[in-house]
Amino acid sequence: MHRPSRKKFPRLVTRPSGLHTDWQADLAIFDQIAKHNDSNRYLLVCIDVLSRKIFASPVKTKRSEDMIEAFEKIFKMSEGIMPHKLYTDRGLEFEAKRMKEYFRTKDIDKRVVYSPDVHASMAERANRTIKERLYRYFSEKNTLRWVEAIQKIVSGINSSVNRVTGVTPNSVTFKNSQNLFERLYKGTDDHIKITSKLEPGQVVRISKEKGKFEKSYLPNYTDELFLIHTTNDARTPITYRLKDFEDTLIEGIFYREELVPTQEDTTHRIAEILKTRTTRTGIKQHFVRWVGYKDIHNSWVNDSDIVRH
Repeated sequence: MHRPSRKKFPRLVTRPSGLHTDWQADLAIFDQIAKHNDSNRYLLVCIDVLSRKIFASPVKTKRSEDMIEAFEKIFKMSEGIMPHKLYTDRGLEFEAKRMKEYFRTKDIDKRVVYSPDVHASMAERANRTIKERLYRYFSEKNTLRWVEAIQKIVSGINSSVNRVTGVTPNSVTFKNSQNLFERLYKGTDDHIKITSKLEPGQVVRISKEKGKFEKSYLPNYTDELFLIHTTNDARTPITYRLKDFEDTLIEGIFYREELVPTQEDTTHRIAEILKTRTTRTGIKQHFVRWVGYKDIHNSWVNDSDIVRH
């Protein structure tokens, strides 16, 4: 469990099918200057993965009604164009039940980026670019008000040459987008070293979602054990789907570097004894919560089976 967990390793490229097929979304936070901006604490930012075109709308809160209103404004800006797939992080502002229902009504395949170190990175970079330009605007105009200026800022970004694509987002059309796609994504699966492959049924632990300042001497991998369910080697690097020992699929895909093979262990650490009972046959038992396992795995164990140190 204490072996180093790699954070930087080759991952699948977010490769769209075409123009406006795949978007990423994220919230930029402006809560400290909300009072200067009609109580708008956030900016919803959507970016098309192929063209890098940005759409943005102010948001007062993370409540679903405010988020839906912001998405509706963005779809109006995009002239009714909506993505087939929308990638976000796991924030409740995107994952709430009402939001999921909203995306279903729009026929949008809402997807979550599960890796703890990789969020909707393209949208996050767009946020940084927007903030950099906004704060220059604040200095030039001696103001903290951005709600009227934001569309001009976004328009300026969309009219600037993107360093990755080599063209302006506004210049990418359905007519010329295939040329851009081939230039950006041709051969993106090549030349990636394939690490040792795990097989279905193999027992593994998952790299923990560690905070930036967590100590390196704390365990890097979960106590809970999982099984490899399927492998996907159609693209490199290889990815894996996992399941628990009750055959429940684990959400998301995992890379080899996020997993460590292990042996199924019959010894597990107890986090807490929740209650105690004595059976009719006189056997003392404890209902325990296990370290690294969710409450659904709480169970009764015989007192005689507990090893005390």
